[in-house]
Amino acid sequence: MANQPMVHKSAWLSKINSILLIAVIVVAGAHFLVVNDLSTKGFVFKDLKSKANQLTIDRQAMENSISALGSYQAINPRIKAMNLVAADNIHYISWDQYLVAVK
Repeated sequence: MANQPMVHKSAWLSKINSILLIAVIVVAGAHFLVVNDLSTKGFVFKDLKSKANQLTIDRQAMENSISALGSYQAINPRIKAMNLVAADNIHYISWDQYLVAVK
């Protein structure tokens, strides 16, 4: 009779040990999945950051090209090649604001 409580206690500890083992395996698996997901997101973030930097450099180069092509030094030879004449004095017609047509 003295052996029965010991066997019962041993079975109870065995169940607790198996539950703890399953819990450790589940937590380790979850930890692996989280670390894997974070490392993948880190690589994606690094790639996106390098693409953003490259796009910034490309945008700056395009803005410089726009400024260079729109400058007077770039436009003046094209104006001369098309035989256009520069306008010196511009006069606008101003209408009298009190002028009214009468029937």
